Amino acid sequence: MIVPSLSILDCDGVVLDSNTMKIAAFRTALAAYPKSVVARFSDYQARNFGRSRYVLFKDFFNFLEREPEAGEIDGLLDRYAAVVRSAYLDAPLTPGCLETLAHLAAFGPVYIASGSDQTELRWVMQQRSLTGYFTGIYGSPQSKTDILASLAPAAGERALFIGDAKADLEAAQRHHWCDFVYMRHFSTATAEMEPLIQQAGLPVINILPEICALLPKLSL
Repeated sequence: MIVPSLSILDCDGVVLDSNTMKIAAFRTALAAYPKSVVARFSDYQARNFGRSRYVLFKDFFNFLEREPEAGEIDGLLDRYAAVVRSAYLDAPLTPGCLETLAHLAAFGPVYIASGSDQTELRWVMQQRSLTGYFTGIYGSPQSKTDILASLAPAAGERALFIGDAKADLEAAQRHHWCDFVYMRHFSTATAEMEPLIQQAGLPVINILPEICALLPKLSL
């Protein structure tokens, strides 16, 4: 039984069904580059979902086997942001999301810790009237490990982190007070994640409402 004093959720693949949208956005931003390289990078990105775009675009040049030219990464970031900012407004919520957020709020504050750009994500949540469901919304360029560190609960209390990617798992495992739950249904990295989750003996849910079975019953 998980008893959280606060809850932290990844955004893409947990709050929003937006993983495939973001993979497509990377491909669009990289359309001018060799298709074979973009295809290999896209597979890498899917397996490493949850990492910041700032890191991933730097990784792309390892696939190209060259250094970026001056301003090249900034141009890609701008192109990607223009696609994602619009697409985020139409990305559906995952099933039962709002009801589950309200349930989690009964235990304590609820936060987002995302690899998405923080300024962009806060704008999206405001535009979609979702800001009020969260005590705080955090994203890149901060790492998820650093975001979690800034949200550490009081001594003796525990936090719940719901994520769908290796970056989420690794961030949670760096903090002894953080209980991790893997949300599988929208994950783009199930082949890599499931052995890690099984080895660590961590709980798995498919959609957000299933977390309620892992929490104490609320007194009415």
